[in-house]
Amino acid sequence: MGSKEISTTDIANYEVLLITGIANPKPFLEFLSNLNVNFKHLEFADHHHFSEKEINDIKTNFDGLTSNKLLLTTEKDYVRLHDKLSDLCYLPIETLFLNDSKNKFDTLINSHLKEKV
Repeated sequence: MGSKEISTTDIANYEVLLITGIANPKPFLEFLSNLNVNFKHLEFADHHHFSEKEINDIKTNFDGLTSNKLLLTTEKDYVRLHDKLSDLCYLPIETLFLNDSKNKFDTLINSHLKEKV
């Protein structure tokens, strides 16, 4: 998603520059490794505010990749970077609840909500 839509299986056909500003990028890195993606990772702190110099460094790193290249980030970081970096893509994140835990989650949340009269 982002500037172009690519299936996850096709990401391995690209040289990827991965930008993350999340607390734990390890699952994302493992996901790409399991897809046999050739990627370079530029890691930033969670909720990082990208400076103009960092944006220029990202562009320089991306320009240094081969012609079949992809600039990839998290869905969260895409929101903050899409107006600063052209050709930026992201992988959408989906949350799944296991073993009926969604109902337990909903019950817990609803138990803390109070209707104001």
